[in-house]
Amino acid sequence: MRGLHVIDAGGATYGPAEMKVITAAFDEAWSEIAGLYGRDGLNPQKARTQLADAILSAAKYYRGDVATLKAAGLRAMRYRH
Repeated sequence: MRGLHVIDAGGATYGPAEMKVITAAFDEAWSEIAGLYGRDGLNPQKARTQLADAILSAAKYYRGDVATLKAAGLRAMRYRH
């Protein structure tokens, strides 16, 4: 179907509106922590992937809420590092 973009993440499917929320949560979270990566041997691409995974996992339960998804992503990153 033309114009329909979805992502399949571990059995959860997200449409355009949900991806807008997920993307906003990722961008906001990454802007807060990006400066922590790239120094002291911390790999920024690995961290971005981990953050994306955390936000996608949270999105299964908290669809439509940028602030909650962002907080879940940041919380997950604190536990990993």
